[in-house]
Amino acid sequence: MAYSEDIWILLQRMVGKSDIVRLINVYKALPVAYPAIILEIQEDVVCVRSEATQILCASHEGYTYLQWETSPTLIKARVSDVDFITNQVFLTDFAYDAGYIGKRIQVRVKPNKTIVGLVYKTEEEDPVVCEIADLSLDGIGLNLMDNVYNPAVYSVGSKLTVHFRLPIEMDPDIQDRIVTMPYSPPLEKDYRLFHHIYVPSPLMNYPSIWGKITSMRDINSRGCTLQGIVMNNRSGANQCYRLGMQLITNRLAHPLLSKYIVQRQTEIIHEIRQTQDAIYRLVSNEKS
Repeated sequence: MAYSEDIWILLQRMVGKSDIVRLINVYKALPVAYPAIILEIQEDVVCVRSEATQILCASHEGYTYLQWETSPTLIKARVSDVDFITNQVFLTDFAYDAGYIGKRIQVRVKPNKTIVGLVYKTEEEDPVVCEIADLSLDGIGLNLMDNVYNPAVYSVGSKLTVHFRLPIEMDPDIQDRIVTMPYSPPLEKDYRLFHHIYVPSPLMNYPSIWGKITSMRDINSRGCTLQGIVMNNRSGANQCYRLGMQLITNRLAHPLLSKYIVQRQTEIIHEIRQTQDAIYRLVSNEKS
């Protein structure tokens, strides 16, 4: 058997019961969670039905998490097969997971295009180029190349300042009150050198977050200055180090971050729906 006896017993008890189990996935840092129902168990494969969006995200990641009140922790399962017509996913290799996927308080999103920032510990130090990996209202993830990573500077507990620019969609019907965060003068020259990197090209085929689908998106680049405490750091892929920072409360930055997060949520949901439609057409054509 591919999983422990207590998980097997728990799964058996949940067969056919609705509104008890939910699946959880993360698509481009955006959490996706819908109710699910366990349809049947055949040997070590469990057939589960959920919403089409959830099935797509589980297929995209190659695994999913099951959660219910009687489970002490999340249960992670590998996706062995999917049926996009019936919205069913076939799961195996179940194991308890002690991660934090189900414990996040704030929504976290990943930029659709590379956003480069400048990070430093003190104003006397030269800023180091970093990449914004993900962003929430209370945290930010940074990627640093290993040739600029200094364990003494970026250790857990260190207080850092990061400067970057966000592509924010403006609402033409109201006066936008979000202001650009001021930069410290030494960094202004550095920003101009990297200006072409700091302004991601807008995705005009995505709908406006203001509901004006037929109108062109008016996306402006807004500067942002944040301070935070390094909560974790680890070696990542492609010779990078990943820093996870908890942000220090900043009233001026909050509206800017909120607007960008809503904007990315809208874009990601639209992307998921486009992918769903494309897969459904493909599968329907194959079966016709």
